[in-house]
Amino acid sequence: MGTVRRYVKNFLRTLQSLVLREPQGSRPEILYFFGLFQHLEDLKLRYKPHEYCQELANDLMLTPLFAPPLRGRLTATSASSVVILTDMVHLFGGILFRYMDFFNVGGVALDRWFRGKFGNVTVVSNR
Repeated sequence: MGTVRRYVKNFLRTLQSLVLREPQGSRPEILYFFGLFQHLEDLKLRYKPHEYCQELANDLMLTPLFAPPLRGRLTATSASSVVILTDMVHLFGGILFRYMDFFNVGGVALDRWFRGKFGNVTVVSNR
């Protein structure tokens, strides 16, 4: 992952918003990438419906350099985004997004997931 740092080094201290469209790599690699940006506030994850992140056993040693603040807006499409969100809660010690938008996450019981992580939360769906 040192190669990635070389390509984004000019943004490491200043980047506040990040959009990833169909990110490639395992969940630990993607979380490590988030952790490169110490001022990251807004995050948009766009996956194709029913596309899931890879998880490779040899990636478990990747530890992000920072726990980004993540206090802005989260926009997530597909259930894969919710899986990564679970990993973010565990790895970064929680999340503090002010706004969270979820699209195309059918099959994921978000209200139960949020209640388990954050207490009493109501999720409204437009079906």
